[in-house]
Amino acid sequence: MKSLITTTLLIFLFLLSGCASPGSSLKENTPDKVLEKQKNKAALSGINWLISKKDHMPTEAAVSNFKKIYKTTADKRLAKKLAELIKEKEAALTDHHTSIDIGDEKYRNWFELRPVVEKLLWKKCSREEYRTDTAKIQKLLRSSWNDIFPQKMILGQRLVAAYLLRELGACTDKFYTTVVSRIRSRSKLLEDPSKYSYFFYLYALTHIIFTESDYYSHYLNPEKFGYEIKGFNTALDRFSAYPELSDNITDILSEILICFKLLRIAPSSKRTAACQTIISRQNPDGSWGGEKETEEAKIHHTVVASLALLEFTPIFRAGKIYCDLN
Repeated sequence: MKSLITTTLLIFLFLLSGCASPGSSLKENTPDKVLEKQKNKAALSGINWLISKKDHMPTEAAVSNFKKIYKTTADKRLAKKLAELIKEKEAALTDHHTSIDIGDEKYRNWFELRPVVEKLLWKKCSREEYRTDTAKIQKLLRSSWNDIFPQKMILGQRLVAAYLLRELGACTDKFYTTVVSRIRSRSKLLEDPSKYSYFFYLYALTHIIFTESDYYSHYLNPEKFGYEIKGFNTALDRFSAYPELSDNITDILSEILICFKLLRIAPSSKRTAACQTIISRQNPDGSWGGEKETEEAKIHHTVVASLALLEFTPIFRAGKIYCDLN
């Protein structure tokens, strides 16, 4: 009887001391909690690597990359740190104040024209005069459309072009919606994953989600994107059967996971496995990408992998990618 009283007293004192019970400790070490910690650690390691490369990126690219993370992260301290970095980089964007000359023949190519369009978007967001230069872009599009957008152009690239030109006001919404419809009509490209076009097609599907969300400006209604979701789930099934994933497949896998988060679709066992795969491919320095990759490619791989693993905030921070922070 005495030993029972002693035991009861010890338990009472243990609980009174505020110590965590064995049950609560177990809850903190559930597989889901362990994975969340691993994802957070890997994402922060990747972001710190990106910050270490901030002076190796073109200024516009640095602002764009860091703003994507700033807009989405639930970590307020990280957001504050990134906001300071973004403002520092934005202060260096001084050349977008000048008038733009697109008379050169080279601008009859989207990849030469895109930086011009992006500079005009900076001017638009900064409330500078951009309409005169936009009119030059419109004139160029009318005279050289087939040169700028040839039939062989990859659909995902055409989609991004349509989005940027629509944002600038150089094209109507019709160009964008036509490209989206064309992508969705090419369902046969989802049938054969052995073809390289399969990965380009998945890239196009992920960028429908990215552009529809205005690049992480708002969440989307999944009911409107059943076609894309079906394609993503099929891809996860196929990739889970691969014995080893390349950097390019890991990149697409990361983009697919970002899309599921933008669509607010609850995690599944397949997506959990995909997260674990992405974590396992992280380099010791925090980056993603192989040794033979260019630094530019590794930066892209690391941005999307970090976003795939990062915990998203319930409400995204305001502001377009091309607009200065307030």
